Amino acid sequence: MFTFTVCESTIINRPIEVVFAYISDSEKDLLWCPAVKKMEQIAGNGPGLGARYRMFHTPGGMKFDAIVEVVAYEPPRLFKWVMTDSGHTLRGTYELEPVRNGTRLEQTSQITFERWLRITGLFLKRSIAKEVRHELGKQFANLKQILESEQMRQPARSTVRSPERNVA
Repeated sequence: MFTFTVCESTIINRPIEVVFAYISDSEKDLLWCPAVKKMEQIAGNGPGLGARYRMFHTPGGMKFDAIVEVVAYEPPRLFKWVMTDSGHTLRGTYELEPVRNGTRLEQTSQITFERWLRITGLFLKRSIAKEVRHELGKQFANLKQILESEQMRQPARSTVRSPERNVA
């Protein structure tokens, strides 16, 4: 086996509860993670400890089917998951903390290459780490854009109409 860790962070100008609720809903990964092409919950009922998902993703142009399991869920500060596919395991951690104008979000990705990818990973560590940082940068930019948009800041509008009055 061959393991390495990449850590990136960003500041999102939204309350910690809003950021946590959004990132811990793994089915929303399709909206902000460009490499995620399909996400389907296969165990659990919504976000939470023990929730499992089947995911199809294309990091760096490679194609993988993976299983993602939530292994820590402590709103609004900690969310951990383990993603396993045919060649590697990613142990991901989101740590959130309130800051002056929003939330600091840090993602730590510990990636372990197994079997046939072990040799490739060993020789391409810098290139792979650079690609992971690039993907995280795109994800964080998308997440900031979504969560800081005016639409996300406005309360949901009611679609229920009040009954019309018959005036005589």
